[in-house]
Amino acid sequence: MGFAVGVLLATGCGPTQNEGKTEQQPSNTVTAQNTDDAALAQATLVRFTNALVKQDRETVLSLLSSEWLEKFERAEATGEMTDALGTFIKRERSKLIKSVGEHDSFANGLRATRVESTGNADVLAVSFQYEGKEIPRPIYFVREKGELRVNLVQPTSGGVQAQATAGNSNYKVQNHSNENDTASCRAYQGTNTVIINGYLAPNETIYMSCRNTTCDVFWDAGVFYYTESIGNNLYRRTKYTCDYNTWGTDFHVYGNSAHCEENCADPEVQ
Repeated sequence: MGFAVGVLLATGCGPTQNEGKTEQQPSNTVTAQNTDDAALAQATLVRFTNALVKQDRETVLSLLSSEWLEKFERAEATGEMTDALGTFIKRERSKLIKSVGEHDSFANGLRATRVESTGNADVLAVSFQYEGKEIPRPIYFVREKGELRVNLVQPTSGGVQAQATAGNSNYKVQNHSNENDTASCRAYQGTNTVIINGYLAPNETIYMSCRNTTCDVFWDAGVFYYTESIGNNLYRRTKYTCDYNTWGTDFHVYGNSAHCEENCADPEVQ
């Protein structure tokens, strides 16, 4: 099929451990199906990413899980969107190209590196690399009618429930400056929502366990806060609502400025 698969037995579940009410993390369970699952997930994601770049509606639709199809139907039925699939393709295509570049095919560079059980035999969390660079979070797949379908994020227990009910997710924050910096985000701790700080060394990338909120109709988003100096010992704090970026960094800081990889709302000065 033109691609190779390497499966690494999982010894951990991700870059950071969530606190409080969190996204369910994959377990370390390794089964004899790993190699077959990795090959199938890799082939499916290659087709999916190729179709995103080409804006091939039919193929994208055929590879998405029923949960996404239900979200599309609900968004259009309520009048919140007139072309939910088109909006999905545009948004995910933009994030994919910004993160890994635009390619005619992802077959040569995309590799499944780890398959982890989620405690549900019909849900897989698969870690990938593209051209040797780790995609920051696992891609979720669900088994439907004997085939793997792309779900991207952890499926919700109720199918059409808002992804916001999943709790916290790991959001990737990158410091592009040669200075120490701080970013903050909303997070669940127990049943409470609090503001947590992430401290970044120069040019460091960290993962922050931030609360999921809804972005438009059916995307996850993290709410971040960043404080910058505006001179004369005055400071300005800005709120950023950042779309969860499956493929790369969610929030960028630069020493005295910041931005989302993909905004869900215009930045708000607090």
